[in-house]
Amino acid sequence: MKTNKIQRSTIRKIHSMHELQLEQARLKLELVKTEDKIKATYHHILFAFSLRNIFSTVTTELISTSSILSNVFALGKNLLSRRKKKKKEIKAEEKTKELTS
Repeated sequence: MKTNKIQRSTIRKIHSMHELQLEQARLKLELVKTEDKIKATYHHILFAFSLRNIFSTVTTELISTSSILSNVFALGKNLLSRRKKKKKEIKAEEKTKELTS
């Protein structure tokens, strides 16, 4: 079970009006800090789902994918060209054998 990491103040008795005012001020400060954290998280979520961020992520993925595809294409092209060269060499050898015999 996951435990909360939020630090809570201990419950204590308040004996005077001054202590009550201090506790109210502390609670208001805690409230403001928590609201700021929520706003920051909300802004991060908005940024993550913004059109600009989505497009940049997609284009980055496409660029990396296209570079992989281009490398695979170049490798395939090299293999096919080697195969063609071998066939040409074999045909040239056969012609030279026919001419010499």
